[in-house]
Amino acid sequence: MRALRPAIFEDEIGADLAKSVGGLVYAQTDMLTGLMARPRDPWFDDRRTPVLETRDEIAAKAFSQAVAELTGAFGESPDTWTWGRVQTAAFAHAPFGLSGVAPLEKIFNSSAVPAPGWEGAVNLAGSDPAKPYRVAFGVAQRFLANLADLGMSQAVNSTGQSSLVFHRYREDQAPLWSSGRYRPILVSREAVDREAEGRLILTPEGEEK
Repeated sequence: MRALRPAIFEDEIGADLAKSVGGLVYAQTDMLTGLMARPRDPWFDDRRTPVLETRDEIAAKAFSQAVAELTGAFGESPDTWTWGRVQTAAFAHAPFGLSGVAPLEKIFNSSAVPAPGWEGAVNLAGSDPAKPYRVAFGVAQRFLANLADLGMSQAVNSTGQSSLVFHRYREDQAPLWSSGRYRPILVSREAVDREAEGRLILTPEGEEK
C-alpha cells in the first residue's frame, strides 16, 4: 500500500502531496479498492513515460519496490518479515518525551513494542507519514465487558497504571497490549481485597488518621 499509492498518483499530484497524504490509508482504502477493479483506468498511466501503463504493470512495480525495501531492512528470507518487526509503538511522556532533547526523550519515553493492526483494521494503528511503521495513533485501551458477569470482564492498557518514570507499573501492560492479551477486571470487594498489594488512605488535614 505504501508503494502502490505514489506509483499511481505521484505523477498527477506531485511527490510532496503524495507523501503528505501517505499515512491516510483508512480514508483511501475504499477508493483504491474501486480503482483496482478498473485495470485500464487513466490513473494507472504514468505521465512521465512515453508508454501507457496499466494496473498490472503499476502493481508489479510497487510490489517490487516493497520487496526491495523489506529485503534491505530485514534480509532476503520472507519468513523473517514479521509485522511486529516492522511496525512498532512507543509511548511519549508529556512534556519531556516531546521536548526534542534526545537524553530527556530517552529517559521519559517508553521502549518500542511490536504493534499489531493497521489503519484499515478493527485493531486500529496508524502511523505518521513522516515516520512510516511507527504508530502515532490507535487503540490506547481495550475493554471486554461481560454483562452477564462483570467479574469475568477483561481489559488492557497500552502502557500501565502509573505515569511515574521508573515505576514498575508504568509500562507493565505494554507487552500484553502488544500481543493481544488482557488482565481481569476486579469488580467485587472480595476480588479487590484478595489481589490488593497495599492500601492508600487519604485523610483531610486536621482530622484523625
